Amino acid sequence: MKADWHGAVFLGRWCLPALVVLLWSSLGLALGPIPGADRFAQAGDDERRAVAELGISKIDDDFYITISPRIDLAFGKIGMGLQVPINIGIPPSDDDYGGFVRRQDWDDPAEFLRVIRYVRYGYKRDTVYARVGELSAEIGHGTIMSRYLNNIDANRFHLGAQFDINTNYGGFETVVSDARSYLSDDSTDSKIVGARFYLKPGS
Repeated sequence: MKADWHGAVFLGRWCLPALVVLLWSSLGLALGPIPGADRFAQAGDDERRAVAELGISKIDDDFYITISPRIDLAFGKIGMGLQVPINIGIPPSDDDYGGFVRRQDWDDPAEFLRVIRYVRYGYKRDTVYARVGELSAEIGHGTIMSRYLNNIDANRFHLGAQFDINTNYGGFETVVSDARSYLSDDSTDSKIVGARFYLKPGS
């Protein structure tokens, strides 16, 4: 009995520290920098650019040529994206603005908010990062959520949101696909929420 007891104490003395060291190092490696970390930057972050999208869309029973000029602006930690989606009827209609711009797209003052695609503060992996509007979201190293796009249709805008805290000791990341869908009981839009909490015990 004594030999067994001393043997258990001996193993306990070595197994517990070994387990702590193994867990400590594995967590530190899992949360440390990884090659290609620059891919976490979202569309528009730290970029100044202007592009235009062109396509053909069908709304109800009518066809339209869709033109969407898009601009990304960055001023240090503050950035924003702008767009002006325009649907041109095929054929043009006298009911539209100027005979060609779809009136239903701009007959409500709230629809002018679509001009602002997103507003952000900071950059991904900064101490504080926030972005509202259009998202191209990552959570973790891409295993939880990778390049999630909440807006793929210029005619339907989803008010997404991200808020991250990243410190030397740990932090969290959050993603909400469309904040407005949670405020409406009869919304049929998808309601996607993602979150990740982490510690950095090796710091």
